[in-house]
Amino acid sequence: MSYSLSQTDKKAKSDIMRKKLHFFIFFLCLLIATIFSVLSCGNRKTPTGGPIDLVKPVLLFTEPLIYEQIEKNEIAIAFSKPMDKISVMNGIVVSPQNINKKMIWKKNVLHITFTEKLTRDRNVYVTLTKTIRCERNNNLEDNIYLIFRNGTLQQHVVNGIVTAEDLVYSNKEIRMSLLDSDSLLVYNKIVNDKFYKYEYLNPGKYSIISYIDHNNNNRYDFGNDPFGTANFEIPTIENINITLAVVDTVKPNITNISSPANNQIIVSFNKDLAYQPIIFIVNDSTKVETKILHSEWVKRDLYLITTELDSTSYKIQISDITDLKRNNTATITKHFISHGTFDRTPLKLIDIYPKNGSVINNTQPILFLTFNKIIFSQDIKLFLNEIESNSYLDISTIDKAGFSFKYNILGKLKDFNTYQLVLAAETRDSVGNTLDEGKIVQFIVTH
Repeated sequence: MSYSLSQTDKKAKSDIMRKKLHFFIFFLCLLIATIFSVLSCGNRKTPTGGPIDLVKPVLLFTEPLIYEQIEKNEIAIAFSKPMDKISVMNGIVVSPQNINKKMIWKKNVLHITFTEKLTRDRNVYVTLTKTIRCERNNNLEDNIYLIFRNGTLQQHVVNGIVTAEDLVYSNKEIRMSLLDSDSLLVYNKIVNDKFYKYEYLNPGKYSIISYIDHNNNNRYDFGNDPFGTANFEIPTIENINITLAVVDTVKPNITNISSPANNQIIVSFNKDLAYQPIIFIVNDSTKVETKILHSEWVKRDLYLITTELDSTSYKIQISDITDLKRNNTATITKHFISHGTFDRTPLKLIDIYPKNGSVINNTQPILFLTFNKIIFSQDIKLFLNEIESNSYLDISTIDKAGFSFKYNILGKLKDFNTYQLVLAAETRDSVGNTLDEGKIVQFIVTH
């Protein structure tokens, strides 16, 4: 028997097949998506971003320990993090530097192997400067100094005070480098006060180079940064002080010449003088030498008291001009004009010691006087008397002329007595100007 499908049955059968196909395709797509999702999760990379690594590397340990014996000619230095190898090579100092060595990394540990025999009973110094950084660019907190020994530990010390000549630099940190006899670096030091100390030194000759980084540019600038050096030998020297000063090569020169009165000349220089130079003055017209009665320099000014000057031109020749940095100018010749003005400036007392009403604990005190101009000692009228006995005591000075005078008492003062120092109004300068009034000072001695 045979049957034939109707058109309706054929259509129904076709719909069922189409639905099965769609379900199969959907299932297949879902399966593929699931597989890719699983594979993606298994190979996911670390996400970008996250907190920045700001942790500084630190020294974990050394082998051997510091101050201990170096075994098998090797030193091992372990860090807390993977280090930037180039910064370590540039920032490490191993002394003695002239010993052959090689450096090998094993993870975070640096192995320094000496390829030649170390000298017996000598220390080896390793400096890790704070320029050394890890792979995340974090530097060491500070310089690290490591000392090891080969044989007996050497414990020689040199210390002292390092100060700047100019007080403007007094609160600046001082950078110091210790060099050996071959001028090779042993190790650096930064001093934040005036005291320094180098310890555990080997016997031998050394030098210290010190400077203040005034510009904060991590280098020494000639002519701008205060600088100083010291040479010494261990164990002969154990204490040495260092003074820092800006290197100065400028020679002293005259900046001005004036003649405020017909017996006075003031010569000003560009720098403070170390001592009084040689002076020669001559009248340009008559060629007659002008006599200098007294000369005195105060820092960069040279004061001259002369015989009377005419209203004319003069030539002044100054030789052997030396400043405080020992820069020397052989000779300078200048011309100036004296206007012949008579000095009518009143003489004034600027300072006196002892002070009025003071109590001093010295039976032979030094008496001091300071005036506003140069005068001569023979023109000073000064007296010292004991009030209780109304007796006068002998006093003397070795200062012949100047702004200031120091007087010694010939004999001893008595305890608990009152004394009177009298500067008479008749005290005068070289042309007769006197004090407006005298000065009386009373003081008591308790010894």
